[in-house]
Amino acid sequence: MVLRILSLDECAKYVSMDNTYWIRIVNNIEYLRIPQITGNNCVERIYRFDDVWPDDWNEYDWVDINDAYFNGMLKVTWEEMKRLYPEKTKKDLLGLMESEGTTWERRSLLSEAQAGMIMDDYEEAGGYFDNVIIHCNQGLNRSPAVGKAMNEIYGWGIEGLEDEFPFYRRYVYEIMMRAASDRFK
Repeated sequence: MVLRILSLDECAKYVSMDNTYWIRIVNNIEYLRIPQITGNNCVERIYRFDDVWPDDWNEYDWVDINDAYFNGMLKVTWEEMKRLYPEKTKKDLLGLMESEGTTWERRSLLSEAQAGMIMDDYEEAGGYFDNVIIHCNQGLNRSPAVGKAMNEIYGWGIEGLEDEFPFYRRYVYEIMMRAASDRFK
C-alpha cells in the first residue's frame, strides 16, 4: 500500500499510477479547480467540506482564532476569487455555487455521515488498491487527517504520518474515528 497526501496543485501535476483510489477533499471554491485524473483502474470520490471546525472545538491550544491572519485563512475574499478566476464574474461564480446547492458564505463541517460515506465508498470500491491518493487544497490539514484515520482504521501500517503532517485537522480525524467506532462496534 502506498499512500500519497497531496495538495491541489500537486494533484494537478501528478500522473496517477494504475490501481489507484483517489479521495478528493474540496470546498465549494476548490471544487471549481479540481483537475481530472489519469491512469487505468483508478477510482475517484469527491467529498465537500471546509477546513473549519465548530466554535466550541479547541483544534489547537496554541492558535489564537481571533488573530486576523488566522481568520483570513478561513474565508476566500472576492479579490482572491478574481485572481483565481479572472474570466468569471461574481454573478457567474455565485450562480454556479448555488446550482451546486451551496452558498458563498456557508461553511461545511465534516459530519459523521460523510465520514461514514468515505469509508463506505472505499470499501465498496474494493478496498484493495495498491495506491491511495488523498488530496485537499494545501495537503496539510484535511487530507492528512483523513489519511491518518484511514491508516488506523484499515491497518495500512504506514508510520510517521503525524510527524510528517503535524497540522493535520484534529477535528476531521476525530470525526473519522468516531464514525469508524460506530460502525465496528
